[in-house]
Amino acid sequence: MRQVIKLILKKKAKTYLILHFASVLIFTFLYWLSDFLEILYPEFSKKYLNDIDQSEGLSSFMYYLWFSLVTQTTVGYSGLQTSSGKTIFITQSDYPYQIINILQIISIFIIPVVTLII
Repeated sequence: MRQVIKLILKKKAKTYLILHFASVLIFTFLYWLSDFLEILYPEFSKKYLNDIDQSEGLSSFMYYLWFSLVTQTTVGYSGLQTSSGKTIFITQSDYPYQIINILQIISIFIIPVVTLII
């Protein structure tokens, strides 16, 4: 009986980790896509997305992965800066980032529930 319980817990732990890593990668892509679309359609960005300055271009994949990991682990964004040294506040970010960020934070609560159900 103990072995069965250990196997179930081991499977749940593996499922939990896989879901979190998949979530991080999905949100990494969504953050990148948000910036990509802002650069691709600057007029739309200026009109509807708080006039975000994307003159620096896209950040590296590692930046978006880092941002997604910080959100997923709920560590916090202390000291978040652009490459030019300008401080970024998530509340001043554009709407797609805010929406994606909220969805990712919600996923933090959903993943454990899904893991327990499976």
